[in-house]
Amino acid sequence: MSTSISKYPAKSLLVCIAGTSLTTQETLRLKHPLVRGVILFARNFESSRQLKALVQAIKNASQTPLLVAVDNEGGRVQRFKTDGFTHLPAMADLYRYFANANDDNSKRLDKHALSKQVREYPSKQCLTSVSDIGYLMAYECLSHGIDLSFAPVMDVDQGSDVIGDRAFHESPDIAAQLIEAFCDGMHQAGMATVGKHFPGHGSTKEDSHFHVPVDVRNWADIKNNDLKVFEKLITKNIVDGIMPAHIIFKQIADEPVGYSKHWLQELLKKQLNFKGVIFSDDLAMVGAGASAAKPLSYLERFEKAISAGCDIALLCNKPVEVDVLLSQIKPSDIGIAPTDINLTFENPKVNEVNHQEKISSAKDIIKKIKIWKSA
Repeated sequence: MSTSISKYPAKSLLVCIAGTSLTTQETLRLKHPLVRGVILFARNFESSRQLKALVQAIKNASQTPLLVAVDNEGGRVQRFKTDGFTHLPAMADLYRYFANANDDNSKRLDKHALSKQVREYPSKQCLTSVSDIGYLMAYECLSHGIDLSFAPVMDVDQGSDVIGDRAFHESPDIAAQLIEAFCDGMHQAGMATVGKHFPGHGSTKEDSHFHVPVDVRNWADIKNNDLKVFEKLITKNIVDGIMPAHIIFKQIADEPVGYSKHWLQELLKKQLNFKGVIFSDDLAMVGAGASAAKPLSYLERFEKAISAGCDIALLCNKPVEVDVLLSQIKPSDIGIAPTDINLTFENPKVNEVNHQEKISSAKDIIKKIKIWKSA
């Protein structure tokens, strides 16, 4: 057993479950003092009613509060799309739709590449709609008891296989405006924002789910492109949580960002003055297991993430490995949960009239975007 950490912070691991209801083994796992909660997947959804019951069962499984999260960002990455949930468009389509509507030559433009051809700042109408869609996404999750959707994607689209149209735009300045609007909508609904994938995955072609991405750019290129979005929105205190990328930026540090004290402690916390919660990306991804000598064990991955500065680590789709990890940590090795982790967002309540207007407006724009995409 590794002994590189003398005390593991309580409530610092997010796990997943297999189906649409809790098993006895999963209920026991959720009682473990290291487990902070659950991230849900499409396999956990059967209906709106079933999901609400499942979320309630998860929260009832422990005497201490458990967090329930999901990736419901929209487009290709949205776990719940029916029966109480609206299938959201890809974030890149929000800008593309309004750019198309405002361009006299729209019929000659490729709708799939439109944002690369139009570089004007988003209109007020576009920003309002983006905010409304952020509100809708957050509201639908919260109404089912889900605390967080890991959103928004703050990457800029510069050729990454895994990001692509998940990014709002390929221009950092335009992306920052759109992301700020989306975050505003989430906040109005009462959901904290979790920006990903710090300091930016959109310029790295390989998918860290299946590869160990290495970015060889220098600091100036990173700072003036990918990092620019994070810096702008962290400075405005709009980002409540951050999820770092499983990318090695070779000229900056020799480890993936989520394992790097330089990236998380020195740059994110000290230089950018980020005060929120840091979530690791999934420790089961190939990009999280790299080692010069041998593949890292899941305990080693967990330790490296926590030591680097992650408050909560995610280990998904590996229930056996989760149980092995938990068995390797004695109760006496677990400390107390940090008191400065705040996963709730206090906001003025939106009145019923404004609520209905936002929901109606968001659904109307989504319908129009689907028609435009299919034309």
